[in-house]
Order: sequence, then C-alpha cells, then structure tokens
Amino acid sequence: MAPYGVIDFHHLPDVLVTQLIHRRNNIPRKLLNYRTPFEVFLSHITDEEISIFSNLN
Repeated sequence: MAPYGVIDFHHLPDVLVTQLIHRRNNIPRKLLNYRTPFEVFLSHITDEEISIFSNLN
C-alpha cells in the first residue's frame, strides 16, 4: 500500500496522466510569484533549447 498522499498512476491511462500533468503545470503558484511552473521553466531555457523541444513532434 502506498503512503498517504502518494498516488499510483500505473493503473491510469497514459492520456489521463498527461492531462493531469498539463493541468498541474498550468496552475499559477504564489511561490512562483503567480507564474505557472511551465512559465518558470521556459524562463530558464534558451531559444535554441525551446526549438529542440518544438522539433520533437
């Protein structure tokens, strides 16, 4: 049995897990000065690194 607060995602469909990740990463956080984790991530990588991610599709 998993400890309290730990969720086992193995039984969930990959599509649902991806949706949950996307939703959680797009919630503004007070700790991040009301920016989203995704916005903070983008502020720490270069344009060249962003283009690498966009070419992965």
